[in-house]
Amino acid sequence: VRSGTIAKHDYGSASTNNQMYGQSTPPVYDLSSVPVDVPLFISRGEADSLTDVQDFNSLVSSLGNHQQSKLTVHSIPEYAHADFVMGSNAGQLLHPPLIAFLSNSTN
Repeated sequence: VRSGTIAKHDYGSASTNNQMYGQSTPPVYDLSSVPVDVPLFISRGEADSLTDVQDFNSLVSSLGNHQQSKLTVHSIPEYAHADFVMGSNAGQLLHPPLIAFLSNSTN
């Protein structure tokens, strides 16, 4: 978030990062290595204070070469970060589009 990159967890100290990753900073994820034809479902909660719209858009933009027919971007206006795991209405708001995506991605 602070560095403007999508990277593994930063342990907060160069020595711990070195222990965990063999380098002083967390490795950046190379999203260009994601095959452009693999089906992807990316969802966000618009009420999520941990992941703002700029971060989300940055993630989606980093997948710019991805086949658009294989990329599903889903947004739930009233969802916050933990609602994807603990939301009592996930069966109505999250599961149907996710199941539809999974059903279609096997074809």
